[in-house]
Amino acid sequence: HTSALLPLITPNFADCAACFAPIQDRYVLRYDNRHFHSSCLRCSMCHVELADEQPPVYGRDGMLFCKADFDSY
Repeated sequence: HTSALLPLITPNFADCAACFAPIQDRYVLRYDNRHFHSSCLRCSMCHVELADEQPPVYGRDGMLFCKADFDSY
């Protein structure tokens, strides 16, 4: 399962799905109906930031991966 990250103007209610802190940035990243700070969206295995990856995110079993780790998972 792959998905593009969508920068959105931050809704007032958005809490980060990774750190659970309110997102007060102007933009929020959303993946699979979950909101993230750009620095919190990381690969579950190698912990690289995924906001700038191309394609940005691969997901499986509720975890997020970079391409290299998705292929080896």
